[in-house]
Amino acid sequence: MKSAEHTIFENEQYSLNGTFFKSKNEHSNKTIVYFHGGGLIFGTKNDLPNEYVNLITEEFNLFSVAYRLVPESDLNDIFEDLTHIYNYTKKNFTDEIYVLGRSAGGYLSYLFSKHFEVSGAFILYGYYDFTHRDFMSLPKDQVKFAPMLSSSIEKQNVKFEVITEALPNPRFLLYLYYRNESLWQKKLGVNLEDNKYFLTDEDLKHMPKTVLVHANNDPDVPFDYSKHASTLIPDCKFIELDKNTHDFDQTVTDETLQIYREALEFLA
Repeated sequence: MKSAEHTIFENEQYSLNGTFFKSKNEHSNKTIVYFHGGGLIFGTKNDLPNEYVNLITEEFNLFSVAYRLVPESDLNDIFEDLTHIYNYTKKNFTDEIYVLGRSAGGYLSYLFSKHFEVSGAFILYGYYDFTHRDFMSLPKDQVKFAPMLSSSIEKQNVKFEVITEALPNPRFLLYLYYRNESLWQKKLGVNLEDNKYFLTDEDLKHMPKTVLVHANNDPDVPFDYSKHASTLIPDCKFIELDKNTHDFDQTVTDETLQIYREALEFLA
């Protein structure tokens, strides 16, 4: 796959980068911006399996982007990154921008769609606010880690500089520590009641054409988010999976490839 690295923004503190994959359709004027997951605490911009990248680039350009991570930065910093990403994509690639996000990347996709001009959204196991009571405790499938989640995890993993990418090992434990101590929302560092950072029912009614995919027994991000959003988004394809996993598409299967294929056909 042909790809090129781009510097979206940089200053003395950090550099914001993205990887651009050119569509195999040379006439395509559609670019999907991809936001990775990781609770806004960890993750890397190029975590999307090659099989999905191949599918996406049949008809779309793909721009996989990094963003600043919590707690070294806050949610307002991330929002500034979204602004840089939107402006860079529009200036350098195309006016027709779509968005793809998984988990926390799904949240950023909702936020991106609310604040910028987006033609379509593909959101997997995402959420659009931080109010659900489940976010105040460990994900249901991670309770086995509770005995090892101490403050030392924070001391060992929080950096003194801005970071825009971090591998799940060991930062996933930092995410679990914050969830276990009901600190996750606090570590986002902003007033989450500011409607800049969440979507209301009215906002959902103004979403672009959207595909939502969620397992109905997701142990991490409540299925209720996608189910509710699907009733309000006017042009919505909702794929409910009878599974008890969160990031079901981490492993590429015939089923997950078909889901991506259906989603992309709907958006195109």
